[in-house]
Formats: sequence, C-alpha cells, structure tokens
Amino acid sequence: MTFKLHLLACVLIITFSGFAIAQESAVFLSGGSGATGDVIQSHVTLDSTFIVQGWSMGICHDTANLDLLSVADGPTTLIVNGGDPPDFNEVNIFPEGVTVGVVISFVGSAELEAGTGYGLLDIDYGLTGVPDPGGFPIDAEVNFCGTLGSPPVDVVIVGGGQSFVPDQTNGIIQIVPPPDFCLDLTCVGGVSDAVLTWSECTPFDYTLVHRDGELIAM
Repeated sequence: MTFKLHLLACVLIITFSGFAIAQESAVFLSGGSGATGDVIQSHVTLDSTFIVQGWSMGICHDTANLDLLSVADGPTTLIVNGGDPPDFNEVNIFPEGVTVGVVISFVGSAELEAGTGYGLLDIDYGLTGVPDPGGFPIDAEVNFCGTLGSPPVDVVIVGGGQSFVPDQTNGIIQIVPPPDFCLDLTCVGGVSDAVLTWSECTPFDYTLVHRDGELIAM
C-alpha cells in the first residue's frame, strides 16, 4: 500500500504538473430514492472535451443517513487502457467516503478520448436514515470533496500533462418516509352476530378477518 501511494505521488508530481481551473471537463454523481434499508447505486461519470490521461477525486457522503457498502470500477475504467483496466488504480475507503486515483497508462500508450458519459466509478450506499412516518423525506447528499486522505486527494482530471479542476455536480439520495398506517375498528353486536366496521387512512388491497385463529371473511 505504501509503495502504491508513493508511486502515485511520484506520477502526479512528474506527469500531472500544475493545476488549472477550466470548464472543459465535468464530473457528475447520480442520486436516487428509496426507503430505509434499500441500497442505491450512485454512478460517477465524466464529460471531457480534451483527451484524458488520468483522474483523482474524493467522494463524500452524508454519514448520518447513508452507509457506504461497496465501490466498483465503472464500465469505462474497466476497459480504458486498450481494453484493460488502468496501469494505476488506487481506491481507498474512509468512514466519510472514498478516494480514487487513476493513471491510465504509465507509458502513454492509452488515453481516454474526448467524450461524454464516461463511467468512472459505481458506489453502493445503504439507506440508514429513518424519516418520520407521513413526514418529509430525507435528502442525503453525495458530493465531490477534496478533504479525504493524507494528504487530501484533489478532484482533478488530467490531460496534456496538466491537472484541471472539473465542474462538479453532486447527487441527492432521497429517503422516502413510510406511509401513514392506521385502522380504526368498531365492533357492534354479540358473539354470533357482530358487525365489524373500520376506517383507514391508507387504502388496503384486501382485508382478512379471523376469529379464534380461523379465517371467517376477506
């Protein structure tokens, strides 16, 4: 692990010299929605108008409402090096998120052509936040960040020997509240001729009525 980190640092210093703020590239985090306990996959994608030699980034998440379950290379990353994975691909997971650093080819034999919708990374999040029943959903953010790692990993796209800060679009994973559930029952009459009525605040597909464990109506 130490060797890889030192190697990445050397490559970044030698090859990825200089930072530039530009609008020629953009990274995106997709969101989604689900209920507590669901798993949502967020996709990291890239648009670029220049040839890309590598990238690095940190991705943070709302730790109060999301649990990072797994990280996998995106479909572009898997084949970016002439049909193979990159020569260098370092992924580190932290409690607050994940960092990634990629060098497509050490010798420059493969690059990522200008284009849109390149899939860099897929991240699975477990939805742990619990909204109030019948209340408002929880909006849990997943966002690009430059605070993870030691030293912190910057959000940059590398091309032509320069590191460019891309436009960044973060994602929202919405945790929807469970529906209100209530059933008001009224029973009138005797043991053999009781009339059972009810009112509900959410519709039911069907209702089963049991007496002493025996189904008597549906």
